[in-house]
Amino acid sequence: MRTSFLLLVVLLLVVSFRNANVLTQTASPSDSSNWPMFRHNPGHTGYTESPAPSTMALVWSYTTGGHVFSSSPAVADGMVFIGSDDGKVYALNQSKGSMIWTFATGGDDVSSSSAVADGMVFVGSRDGFYSLKQSTGAMIWVFNESVSTSSPAVADGMVFIGADSGIFYALGEFTGAKRWISGTPGGVFSSPAVADGMVFIGGWDWKVHAIDQSTGATIWKYTTGGFVRSAPAVSNDMVFIGSLDGDVYAFNQSTGALIWQYTTGGWVESSPAVADGMVFIGSDDGKVYALKETTGAEIWNYTTRGPVRSSPAVADGMVFIGSSDWKFYALNQSTGDLIWEYTTGGAVESSPAVADGMVFVGSYDRKVYAFGTHDIAVTSVMAPSSATIGDLVTINVTVANKGHFNETFHLSASSDGTIFQDQQVTNLTARNSAMLSFIWNTSDATAGNYMIDASAGTVPGEDDTADNIGKPTSIVLAKAGSTITLSLSPVNTTVEGSVVIQGSISPARAGATLTIQHRPSMGEWSTLATLTTDAIGAYTYTWTPGAVGIYEIKASWPGDASTLQGESSIKTVTVVKASSSLRISISPTTVDAGSDVTIQGSISPVRATVTVTVHYRPSGGSWSTLGTAITDAAGSYAYTWTPEVIGTYEIKALWEGDAQTLADESDEMTLTVIIASSTLAITASPTTVTMGDNVVLTGSISPVRVGATITIQYRPSGGNWGTLTTVTTDTAGSYTYT
Repeated sequence: MRTSFLLLVVLLLVVSFRNANVLTQTASPSDSSNWPMFRHNPGHTGYTESPAPSTMALVWSYTTGGHVFSSSPAVADGMVFIGSDDGKVYALNQSKGSMIWTFATGGDDVSSSSAVADGMVFVGSRDGFYSLKQSTGAMIWVFNESVSTSSPAVADGMVFIGADSGIFYALGEFTGAKRWISGTPGGVFSSPAVADGMVFIGGWDWKVHAIDQSTGATIWKYTTGGFVRSAPAVSNDMVFIGSLDGDVYAFNQSTGALIWQYTTGGWVESSPAVADGMVFIGSDDGKVYALKETTGAEIWNYTTRGPVRSSPAVADGMVFIGSSDWKFYALNQSTGDLIWEYTTGGAVESSPAVADGMVFVGSYDRKVYAFGTHDIAVTSVMAPSSATIGDLVTINVTVANKGHFNETFHLSASSDGTIFQDQQVTNLTARNSAMLSFIWNTSDATAGNYMIDASAGTVPGEDDTADNIGKPTSIVLAKAGSTITLSLSPVNTTVEGSVVIQGSISPARAGATLTIQHRPSMGEWSTLATLTTDAIGAYTYTWTPGAVGIYEIKASWPGDASTLQGESSIKTVTVVKASSSLRISISPTTVDAGSDVTIQGSISPVRATVTVTVHYRPSGGSWSTLGTAITDAAGSYAYTWTPEVIGTYEIKALWEGDAQTLADESDEMTLTVIIASSTLAITASPTTVTMGDNVVLTGSISPVRVGATITIQYRPSGGNWGTLTTVTTDTAGSYTYT
């Protein structure tokens, strides 16, 4: 047990040996998702490239059936493996801490740390050494030749382990068969490191041993000044190890020559970690040391409140280590400053494992602890490379919960830094991602190149916010095409008729300037009108064509900041001559022969200074031209006729039309010409005469009749009338006879 070991050490003499040489070797890259064995890799560097929590965030804890003393967690394939003083090996879910399986060894204590390889878990116990199936915990084989509290290393198909009896074993990985053994006087509580065909391990004989990996033959030994419980770390052709003499040693890997030696203030049971030119190790003096890899010069130390027997893990610029003061520490790798600490319920001599962003460690309080991060990251912003103004552009954003807690947060998408949509992501489970679709309405945008990005809100406890903003993607937003509709009503009309031209711009553009053009078929285009669209992008114009022809009509607009210019299809309208109406009236409709008749009317539509021809005919006879009249400015005409012959006449008017208007003929009007009544006056002067004297007879016809023959009669009173003479009227209708 641990207590007896400590008492034994007190009785021993501490002797130290020092030499110096320097060689280098490059360490192999770290696996960031797993920590498959004690000190992470066969070389036991204790370093990983995994991210690690920079704030204290406990993800879960699991209580075993016994103290978790020196057994340290191994992490592989989403599972955490650790031993307990209850004699069991536990396999826990890495993310949740729930138990997957347990295996009860035959011993009362599993102080050995597990190693995982090829689907198998290798671990030592007080009753032997076991190979278990990784997925179920079923035993594959057991090697019970010796008790083992040493932690195994697996490399090249072999498992290397130290035994409390003082023997180093190399066993076949798949069968447990011995490949070779190598002995030392005293127990082996150190854990082997494997590098470059050599196995390195410390012994209770105070020595550090370098053994041929293939044969078990000793290559070199170095005697320290005390028991060597610390496990070696191999890096850059150097071997680093601590001793209970209180010193930290650095040897040449190939020869065992001492390169440097650093003295702490207490036993060094802690195993070193090597990273970035520095060696990190704990001491029973309560301190954590950072030493220069090549010289052993102290860079910094950090003081805890108890012996530090836990072995450090280095990741993400931090050093993680436990102390017997019941605390677990995260220190700045470069300065040694405290980043965070967590107080457990017991001494922390278990060594941490860092994998997939989490830190795992056991405690004497029977618990296994898992620390993680709050970390939200926008991992992808996907958008089409181009779009058109007015489009509803779908932006697909993938956000990942890289941390170890379920998170609720806001995710927003923006264009050129302006947020266009925000969504809440609720309870995104740890280590999972989700894709959200955002809609960018580009209706109010202008043409150009836009950067589309997404940003996740910071969740409580998150300190790595650099990846909360996604990598922007570029989208070219082009002007939207536009269409103009155009319709004509009617499509056939007459000169001076009305044609309604209407349509709209799509997408709707209110207040846009639109030009309507027309041309005679195959002629030159000219502007008919310039209009402004209404609130819904519509327009209306009424055109009155002034000439006969076939016309083509189109509408166009120059576009604006967000929309390309557009032009309608060409529509055709046919314009023919307008019909005309020639009206006629006569006054009076019955007239005495020789009296005037007024013939008048008008043309509609108004036609000024055109010739109207008046025709007449005796009833049932043939038409003859009576005369012509010229319309005035109002399109009216008038003609005066003096009929001389009695009878019934039909009268009509006609005109021949013009370039815009069809010819027309009026209705027929009827005129009746009757004989006019007349008055024949006569006077005699003198009225009394003597025989032989002259009597002058004068008179006239009314109405005046020129050249009319007048017969003058006379009779003796009471006698018969006889003709006296005939005379002819003059121009005034008068006559004279003597």
